[in-house]
Amino acid sequence: MKRFLKKIVIYFGFYSGLFEVFRRIMVRKGYVPILLYHHVLEDGKKPAGWVPSCFELMGIGIRKNLLEKQLLYLKERYRLIGLKDYIFKKRQGADLSGAAVVTFDDGFKDEGVALLKKYGIPATIFLFGRSFQEIFYRHRIFFLLDEATILKTIFKTSSGEDILVDISTDEAKRETISRLSLFFGHVDEPAREKNFLNLQIALGVLRDYLPQDVYLTQEDARNLIKDGISFGAHSQTHRNLTLLTDEELSNEIVLSRAQLEALTQEKDVPFAIPLGPYDERVIKAIKKNGMLCNVTSDGGFDSRQEDIYRIKRVFVNTRSFQEFIYKISGFELLVTKIFEKLKRLF
Repeated sequence: MKRFLKKIVIYFGFYSGLFEVFRRIMVRKGYVPILLYHHVLEDGKKPAGWVPSCFELMGIGIRKNLLEKQLLYLKERYRLIGLKDYIFKKRQGADLSGAAVVTFDDGFKDEGVALLKKYGIPATIFLFGRSFQEIFYRHRIFFLLDEATILKTIFKTSSGEDILVDISTDEAKRETISRLSLFFGHVDEPAREKNFLNLQIALGVLRDYLPQDVYLTQEDARNLIKDGISFGAHSQTHRNLTLLTDEELSNEIVLSRAQLEALTQEKDVPFAIPLGPYDERVIKAIKKNGMLCNVTSDGGFDSRQEDIYRIKRVFVNTRSFQEFIYKISGFELLVTKIFEKLKRLF
């Protein structure tokens, strides 16, 4: 029922022009959308029985043609600036009405980079330090499942556990992602590689994935800096920072900052919290270790009063252009607040 109502709201708001009116109001009030993207997927025909990519199912993947349409829309209606430029102007009290910022987490090597260069988008890409040496285990799971030639099988782990792998439907694939993420999240690093090999065989995947195939390399990053794209730190190992000791937390920030400073030859490094969770201890550590600012995965728009170490972002996990306008206009936030008030009343 909720999904049906959402579709009605999006259809009516988009075609009636309501979203555009609301967007202009948000711009006049000085609210700045800072967009959050992740992985850009190739376009292609969808055969019968097609199941979306893991990245789409988990809300961190967008098709190239849809991204291109969104970037063109942003260029037409906003003043696109880099994140660091935005922070400097905000500190100076400059008028930022009509500004927008594009960010990408994780630093995937995909078609999104080509689009940023093509349209001269001054985006900020957040890299996690270990991405130059290894693939984050959840991303590796996603790539293997998306490349699988066997839709349903039993994955026999090195510890003797049997895990059902079923990617024949959307819901089955989501459940498989959850099971595999839980397993690999608790496997120590020495056993992880062996288990990934077993999973690869079970799925009938012939291709081997290397970090340089999945993520931007340091050389890629240096070349993109020349094209006006900037970079930020996304921790060292892409772990939940709230679960770490004080020493581990500090290392995640310090090491990733040092790596980015060496890569960009700049001292002002923005930070993006990986995976989403954070608390006051994490925010204090980010400030203490000299990061320029911090962006979160909290949904919302940035205003003049927002703390630069708790910057909200608009999570662009859409599959349609109409839904993108729903989000970028700020109307989604209004609907969310209305539903929250109704829940409290009833």
